[in-house]
Amino acid sequence: MAQLSTIMLSTLTENTRFAGTDSRAVLIIIDDGTDVLHQVVPRTAQADLERGDANLYAIGGIVPLVPTVESANLTNSSVRLGLLGPDMWAPRHCFVWGYNGANGGPIPVAMDTEIDQRLSADTNREGRISLPVPLVGLGGDDMTIQGLMIVLRTANIRWAGTNSRVTFNVNTDPAVSPPPPFVVPNTPQRDLERAEANMYFMPVAGNPQVPLTKSSITGVSVTISGGDMWAPQRMHIFGLDVPAGGANQATPTSVVPLVDIRNWPNGANLPRLSTDAGEGSATVNLPLVA
Repeated sequence: MAQLSTIMLSTLTENTRFAGTDSRAVLIIIDDGTDVLHQVVPRTAQADLERGDANLYAIGGIVPLVPTVESANLTNSSVRLGLLGPDMWAPRHCFVWGYNGANGGPIPVAMDTEIDQRLSADTNREGRISLPVPLVGLGGDDMTIQGLMIVLRTANIRWAGTNSRVTFNVNTDPAVSPPPPFVVPNTPQRDLERAEANMYFMPVAGNPQVPLTKSSITGVSVTISGGDMWAPQRMHIFGLDVPAGGANQATPTSVVPLVDIRNWPNGANLPRLSTDAGEGSATVNLPLVA
């Protein structure tokens, strides 16, 4: 297993009354019995921990610096999500992954898409102070992919958000049926808005006799159908070993990284998206994780 020096935290808050919070969340990691990370989630330009919203945080290079975490020492109670104040928070999904150095690939650490507990420092009336996030394994190139998870964040620059339709497409070897195109739906999240994060689950419908795997995927692209430019900042796509897209998303036991763009450069290979050629490209082919 790998040593992790940068940690990513992605959450989705329930879309229920009083689900959002103004209190500060905290990510705790216990390595071989020792607390090696107790990081208060920073305030950002996102709608932090608000009702129905997704968030994406990079924990690394923040003071105090994140110590190295040895993932082989982690257990199902090692990764914990907590809250420092009494204003109750109701997270529904939580995904933690990390990187081994600046050039290392993404390594899934822990995930729970079925959280049914509330967090609050007021443990007598509103919830518990922290909850464990179960570990999730790193899937191999031959893992059967039954669903896809898209985690992204739009840039915090003028006109970065879009109201145009955005579609994700996955191309495969001829022997494998590709997933149907995924049009980003209208959700309770602030979909594709400036500085906001989003989390989407993309169904995979194919021939179970010839399953979708990472090795069978030949390309992933994103297309915009309109002139309202979209400027992504980060984009991460993962294959899941459970079906995706239902009303209640099951928690996977293994996740395989497919796309990992940590800083969308707006260059020749990764321009912004728009059908207006003066603003960007209508379709962008995304680099795949090796």
